[in-house]
Amino acid sequence: MRLRKQTTQWTRAALAGALLLPAAGALANETHVYGIASFGGAGQCDADSHPVHTKTAQAFADYFTSLKSGGQWTDVRALANASVRTDLWTDAAKGTAVNAKDTQLNAGVDDADVLFVHTHGGHDAASARSFLVMGTDEDSCLAMTDVHMRLGNGKLDIAVVKACQSGNMEVWEQGGYKELVTHGSGFTVWNAFHGDSSCGNFVRRYLDDYAANSKNDGVGENWLDEAYDWGVFKDDCPVSIVFGKTQADRKAMYATGGWRDRKSTGEKTGSSYFFVKGCDPENGRELYPTAVDTPQQRVLAATTLSTGFTFDATAIAAPPTGGLPAVLITRAAFEDAAVHHALLGTREPFRLTGGLASRRDHESLTWKLERDPYSGSLLALRKTESGPATPQEPSLLQQGTLSRLQAWGIPTAEVGPVRQAQGLVRNEENGAVGAPEVVNHKTFVLRALHGIRVEGHRAVVSHGVDGAFQRALIKWPPLARQGHLLRTLLTPAEIEQRATEALLREGETAGPVRLFWKYVPTQLSTGEVTLTLKVGAAMPSFTGASSTEEPRVVDVDVSPVP
Repeated sequence: MRLRKQTTQWTRAALAGALLLPAAGALANETHVYGIASFGGAGQCDADSHPVHTKTAQAFADYFTSLKSGGQWTDVRALANASVRTDLWTDAAKGTAVNAKDTQLNAGVDDADVLFVHTHGGHDAASARSFLVMGTDEDSCLAMTDVHMRLGNGKLDIAVVKACQSGNMEVWEQGGYKELVTHGSGFTVWNAFHGDSSCGNFVRRYLDDYAANSKNDGVGENWLDEAYDWGVFKDDCPVSIVFGKTQADRKAMYATGGWRDRKSTGEKTGSSYFFVKGCDPENGRELYPTAVDTPQQRVLAATTLSTGFTFDATAIAAPPTGGLPAVLITRAAFEDAAVHHALLGTREPFRLTGGLASRRDHESLTWKLERDPYSGSLLALRKTESGPATPQEPSLLQQGTLSRLQAWGIPTAEVGPVRQAQGLVRNEENGAVGAPEVVNHKTFVLRALHGIRVEGHRAVVSHGVDGAFQRALIKWPPLARQGHLLRTLLTPAEIEQRATEALLREGETAGPVRLFWKYVPTQLSTGEVTLTLKVGAAMPSFTGASSTEEPRVVDVDVSPVP
């Protein structure tokens, strides 16, 4: 166990006070965010402190604050560290009046319509439960899905849970997550992780994109497209569990429901478990292998030492040498003609239906399109369902996706690792669990320059079971022509020393560490981004006495140069 004693406080003004509104009874659209970052100290629960947990909660809250400022949301509340207690997760049917406070105004989980939490977690397959580590031990350190929670008897509709093993398939198969609802519950979506999920500053990036993309559509599917990842250790396996009466209702919420379009799924007599085939995490079984992957991931073989760090510097042995490619995606790719004709392949007219800040929502006869040229992001969904399933060749789907993206404007020099996988669902009706069914075929395309990934940039293109292009989620802003810091003069030995210092600052003291290059983007006022070379210092997950602490990535400054 790598204990840390710091008690980092959440002091951002937006969360400490500016987000709070006068109490005014039940509100129509309310978000609660919980960031639990400080552990291992007096009165705290036994785990490693991860300061980024409150930063990710801040990122999630920031989006809903912008919705509120735009008149599209009502309230945002934030609690951190010791303020997040098990009693705020405890339903009246599972606790006493003293410790059942899940509907407590402006604090309880069931007093919000949308909930986000980032903490440590774990699961117990024998007891068919997942659990979340709280910020104080004064009540109980673990909020358990079966012992404490019953959601949707108040207001809660959607929960986004960034915690290890918070949505494990083994628990779902045994009916463990049905403890979250009653037949009359209003709760519909539990977005979580099968197995362990990695932690670092990169999580803020995908949460920011996920929140912005999910206002109207894809609150479940966007979670898979944004949070699914591979490469450093094993896979991050996001899952979306949707409760409701029929498979059609549950799929509609997963694919086309959003923060402001919380669809009714009827009585909670069944559930659907959506996931990516072949996802293979730590502390969870592989989900129906195998995904088609380019290139193959490497699995860490080192074991934890009692003292000091053991570095695997293989991936940084060769320093970056390439410059900026001659051909880059341009801002023209986000203009109407390029998006409509080259990416979507349609000549249909689009009409404006809404928006927020620089993001605009459009709709045609067969497409819904959300686009933000400033951030280089878009979400496109075909409004018609896929036709009957036909045999599909994964390599052809992958090549078709790459050709589509290239025609739209992404040059091959910006394309990095690619993985082809199926989106699957398993359905449960009144306790009977079904076999996996194909929802769609997904191509995950990650952005990279000279083999070095650009953090947070990806394109995920989905084809229906009939092979037709159905949806695209893209974050790929244009690169500026100058201002990048793409190389370093430091040696691997010097980088290891800096990594040691960075890890010690984060409270780590020992263990295996894998070093890898990455480019971190910085947004410019033009809508373009510049890239800065950093090294990621990745440590694997650690299972303690009461929970599993996430595999984490700590950024290391390498004094980059142009």
